[in-house]
Amino acid sequence: MLVSGTIGDHGMAIMSVREGLEFESPIRSDCAALNGMIAEVLDAAGAAVHAMRDPTRGGLASTLNEIAAASDVGIAIDEPSLPVRAEVQSACELLGPRSGLRGATRARRCLLLRRKR
Repeated sequence: MLVSGTIGDHGMAIMSVREGLEFESPIRSDCAALNGMIAEVLDAAGAAVHAMRDPTRGGLASTLNEIAAASDVGIAIDEPSLPVRAEVQSACELLGPRSGLRGATRARRCLLLRRKR
């Protein structure tokens, strides 16, 4: 599994606007067109790509649960390996577990898949 960028940016940006929160460092949504990046991945990896998902809505944890259920596998997340911007991490720690990163979505970059036995 690959995570192509930092996580939690969009959720925390939306939450801060909705709740009227201001932070010392600005938190911005990372929404952008994905077609260029997807074309590059498909050109480089071709048939090795089995699925692509954008976890912007629902978060990484929800996306991984859906992939695991559909593939009949378990997923272990190596939290320290997932990319979270320092300002987003700080805001989430300040606001608690129900903030923009939602529990396991707080995770960080490398994911390990294991077949269920």
